Amino acid sequence: MATVVARNHHRVKIYARNQEQVDKINAEHVNCCYLQQYTLHDTITATTSLAEAVQGAELIILALPAQVTPDFLRENREIIP
Repeated sequence: MATVVARNHHRVKIYARNQEQVDKINAEHVNCCYLQQYTLHDTITATTSLAEAVQGAELIILALPAQVTPDFLRENREIIP
């Protein structure tokens, strides 16, 4: 999803909990945890800060397993507008 959005001339900020994954996305444009063989678009960056990821966002795409979505939203209701 991030690649489709980025290819349509939008900046994409991915929230991830894993610092190593974030560093690899930002430095090498590769997601070391998923689909390592693909290079990510230059306008895709990552952060471990949910607040930073959603700051100024016009659209938030939530891509979580259904079973964790309610808890995630409840725990982060002060951050997600």
